[in-house]
Amino acid sequence: MSLLEDGEPADSAIVEDWQDAVQFALAASKATSLTDSQAYTAMYWLIEQLRVAIDSEELGRLLQELATRPDGLPADPAIAALWEEAVQYARAGGEAGRLTFGPPQ
Repeated sequence: MSLLEDGEPADSAIVEDWQDAVQFALAASKATSLTDSQAYTAMYWLIEQLRVAIDSEELGRLLQELATRPDGLPADPAIAALWEEAVQYARAGGEAGRLTFGPPQ
């Protein structure tokens, strides 16, 4: 996904897909904000929708790597660490499209 200079996605449909993903993740609760697990579910659902829309084997492989534990968080410790880094980035006010991950530890 590419972003315009104002930080908005170039494709407005992706915003609608993300809103749908958030609603999907929040459906089981009355909360107005997402837990880390719900946010992961929303991200996973969005990637799944994109995989179907563009018929991408690559996104299918990514989804396999993003498998979750029963608590809804990543099963792979490396993915879990990247997810935690992404969550901290977002909570600190980070902007979409500007997140970069450091070298594996």
